[in-house]
Parts: sequence; C-alpha cells; structure tokens
Amino acid sequence: MARTNPTKSSGDSSQGDLRDRARETGTQLAESFHLLLSSLPDTSWRPQALATQLGQTVVTTSRLLRGVGHEDPLGVLLQMPGPQPLRRVVSAAKRRGADPKAIASATRAVQGFEDLIQTQAGGRSALASILASWRPEDRREFEMRRRQSLFKAMSELKGAQQELEILSVVLSPGADRECADLTVIQAALGLMRHRPGVVVEVAALDMDREESERAVDLELGKADGPFGPGSLDRYCVNPPAALQAHKLPGRTRYTLATEDFGRDSLADCLIAHHHLAAIPLCSESGNPRNPYFFNIQSFPVRKLMMDCFVHKDLLSDKEPRLSVHSVAGKGPAKPGDKDRDLDLIETHETVQVLGYGTRHLRLPEAPNYVPLVKEVFAHLGQDPEDYRVVRLIMDYPVQGMQVTIAHPVCPVE
Repeated sequence: MARTNPTKSSGDSSQGDLRDRARETGTQLAESFHLLLSSLPDTSWRPQALATQLGQTVVTTSRLLRGVGHEDPLGVLLQMPGPQPLRRVVSAAKRRGADPKAIASATRAVQGFEDLIQTQAGGRSALASILASWRPEDRREFEMRRRQSLFKAMSELKGAQQELEILSVVLSPGADRECADLTVIQAALGLMRHRPGVVVEVAALDMDREESERAVDLELGKADGPFGPGSLDRYCVNPPAALQAHKLPGRTRYTLATEDFGRDSLADCLIAHHHLAAIPLCSESGNPRNPYFFNIQSFPVRKLMMDCFVHKDLLSDKEPRLSVHSVAGKGPAKPGDKDRDLDLIETHETVQVLGYGTRHLRLPEAPNYVPLVKEVFAHLGQDPEDYRVVRLIMDYPVQGMQVTIAHPVCPVE
C-alpha cells in the first residue's frame, strides 16, 4: 500500500518538484552559455558588440547576458531569451568557432528549457508567471510588462487612450458634526482619440443630471468664482476638452463632443464637485464609519492616481487600506465583503501616507495639480495644512478592475 505524507499535499509536492527542476534548468543554462561565450575567439560581454559578433539582435544578447550573469537559477529563466533565440545563438557561436563540447552542453540546456516550458509550465508566459510568484522581487516587473501590453492592445481596440486619471477626495467636518462634507476632483489628462468615429467617455457622476449640476455649479462664496464647468480649464496642460453630457437614470456621463482624432484630439478635462453632509460619521449602531472611494477602469489609462485628503479631526486610529477587485459584469465591490473575496486581485501597489498639506503632492505628469488643489481648498475655506493625504499611484490599471481606498474616520468630538 502506498504511503502518503500527511503534512504535505500532492499540490505542494508537485510545486516542489517543478521548482527543483526549474532551478536545475536555470543552473544548466547559465553555466553552459557562460562556457559557450567564453570559448568564442575575442568574446565581448557587451550586448551591442556581442550582437554584432553573433549576428543577433541587441535585445537577444542583452537578455542572454543578464541571464548568464544572474545569481539565482530562477532569475536566469526569467531573464533568458526563449528556446528559439537561444538556438540561434548556439548556431551563430558554432559558426564563429566555439568549443564543440560547449556547443553540445548549451544545446542540451536549451532542450531542457523547452521541455520545462512545454511539458510542465504550459507555455513561456505561464512559466514566467510561476517564477515571478516564487520571486517577489521580480513580480513588479512581470506585472508591469503584462499591464503595459494590455494597455497597448486596448488602446488600439478602443481607438483611444488617456495618459493620466486623477481621483482626489476631500473629507471635511460637516456643519452638524455628525456628517462629513465630500469634495471630489476628477481629472482626465492626455485624452486622445486614435481614429474617427470613436466615442470617448471622459467622466461619470453617480447622480442624476440636476443633482450633478448643482454639485458642480455650487458657489460656496469662499473664493472667487464657482466650481462650474470650464472654471478649472486654466489648469489643463493640453487644450480643455469640449464635453457632451448624457443624462441617464441616476447617472450622468460625459463624452468628448468633438470628432477630432490623432494629435488634434489631445485634450484634458477637470471637474470638481462638492456634496454637503455626504458621509455619516457613525453607523446606525453608533460605530465609526469606514468610507471608501473607488475607481473602476473602463478605458485604457497609462497611470491612475488617487489622493484622499482627510481633516485631522476626522482621522481614525485605523490605517487606510487598498483593495483591488475584478468587477467585470459584477458591479462595484465593497471592501471587506466576504462574498467578493473571490474577485480580489493581488497587486504590488500600496497606499502611501504623504503627510499634511500640499508639499508632497507634486506629480510630473500634472504640473498644475498642486495649484488646482490649493484653489479647491480656498473654495472650501479650509487650510490644506489641516488635512493628511494618502496617495495611490498605479501604472497601467487593467480594464474591469476596481481600485478602492478604504479610509476609516472617527466622529468629531
């Protein structure tokens, strides 16, 4: 009768076997190709010179040299070119007079690499995903490459893209001290339509048309001029976008009103809106609330930034938390909802506490963001030095992804 190890599942065993084989394959690749390159007459260890010497691309030789020089066998597999480029390197080295034994060793190592990819991992991308999960230091680069590829593909499919999306929220003590006032800044910077006839959505407000107009046009009387449409145009880097509003039940959506495309369509859109007593500070049971703010990606965006400004009198002892969900076809997810745990997405990003005021808010892609924030605070009649800021920056957010910052607050004493 076969015995089983009660402390180790079959899944753990197979994972351990795969990791051992991957380490062995990485070691063989690094050692054999180091010997192969060393056996070449007048070997160069610079990517450009080696590419010229072997008649290969610089991309191939750069990855080859990074792989050969990597200390971790798993890192070797992540850095190395694929089996076919490696075979071309072996053939080129053979023509250049490399040692026959080194050629044979490298050939066996490449075959082992291909067997690992095809028979155990199920493909090069699948192997890269597995290796990245074992090497957290490589996870970020792996994610960024895939996200960037998705951004490029969706930009081409959608026929439009956006360089930077900003969602900034300000939580201020309300007049009745039982609720917090909410102010929101939404910015779409670097919008571009790639081809004619494409509908480009710029922003959406989860309010009906009349309510959204009241929120956007609200004159607080604390600074010159209202928040209204066009009042923030001077903070645009590119030409201000001409917008068309679409009234829907409980929702207002804005699209580009012009038909320009290419560089002629490059535009920015800035909207600020204010909501009195929008967030109760306590639940019906008397416990402090945990308000959350989220962005759902439905458009190819190169970078997403979210800032939360919370007044010092509202700060809780609990720290803000980031959660990322897949919400395609499922609707928004509430942080901590156990029913949505299956939709959670692992990500390397975290929220950062920037401190108080506007000193640390600079963003190269949005040079006018700090003066914009200062004007909004002037409208509110508030000092930004009384507000702590937490920030999230995410490169190439994926469509169908909900990015949420939950920021606990406490009642005003």
